[in-house]
Amino acid sequence: MDFSTINLDALVPKLEARRVSLNLSYQNVADACNVSQSTIIRIFKRQADPSIVVLRSILAAVKYDIVTPPMPDEGSENEQIEYLKKSIEFEREDKIVRLAQQEAQFMRQHNEDRRLVRICLIICIILVLFVCFLFGYDIANLDRGWIQARSASGGLLK
Repeated sequence: MDFSTINLDALVPKLEARRVSLNLSYQNVADACNVSQSTIIRIFKRQADPSIVVLRSILAAVKYDIVTPPMPDEGSENEQIEYLKKSIEFEREDKIVRLAQQEAQFMRQHNEDRRLVRICLIICIILVLFVCFLFGYDIANLDRGWIQARSASGGLLK
């Protein structure tokens, strides 16, 4: 489909209504499109025009399908060939956009997983340092620590 013929002034209110009906926030749409929330807000308020890639991402995020017009039955063979070329190009670009969205979603999940691993690692390091501190304190204060209690009861240090 040729996106240059789309009337954005007519399309954007439909996209806004679809966004609201799906209970999506501007941030949800921005995350799905891999752009900032302020960009999405400016587009929906018609303060900015989206690129074709961002427009397709918004259409996918709000699950809005622009119906491709049917292939012309009448007309020259050249018109039908041009229509098929545009249709194939649209499908190819659509697949590229979907793959980019899937890659962005994978990267967000990957970064979130890495963040969780870092948090767990930091917690483990803190626990090891705490145990080492307790053990060092115990060794430095033989008269008060766990080692003293064990040696007095006939344990390790006799």
